[in-house]
Amino acid sequence: MLCLPLMRFASKYLDTLFIVLLSAIISSILFPIIGFNSIGGFPLTPAPDVVFIVKALKKGWKIEVVTTTKFVHRRSQDNYKRYMKTGEHSAILGLHPVHAILIGLYLTCKKSYLGLAFMKGYFRIFFSLKRINDPEVFEYYRCEAFSNLIRKIKTKLLLQV
Repeated sequence: MLCLPLMRFASKYLDTLFIVLLSAIISSILFPIIGFNSIGGFPLTPAPDVVFIVKALKKGWKIEVVTTTKFVHRRSQDNYKRYMKTGEHSAILGLHPVHAILIGLYLTCKKSYLGLAFMKGYFRIFFSLKRINDPEVFEYYRCEAFSNLIRKIKTKLLLQV
């Protein structure tokens, strides 16, 4: 029942053969079958949905968000373990350390223990040198995501001056 609006959206486009993937957290992603196969299927990595989206962006896909779909999260959104796991996944995917510190500081401003959990998870895996084997995803997180963050910060600072 929670995914009924998404199913209505998908039913309009059944002629283009979409796959609907429902994850355990009740989020949904629509992929064209041709693109799904060209990327190599759903990756078996930490944060597989994020890895798939990065691979799609690298292949030139246009990613859109469907804002009409509503989801209900039944779990707490400020869970210490969840943010620690997010930090671990970020380190495995290759997030730049300065980027991780900035995220940790931002989360600390929201709720102190969330930022600490994220940074604890990130640096625990960062120093153990566990990394994803996909150089395309690692390069995206290490360089492109960090440069996008710096560009956003510069833009916001110039708009405030």
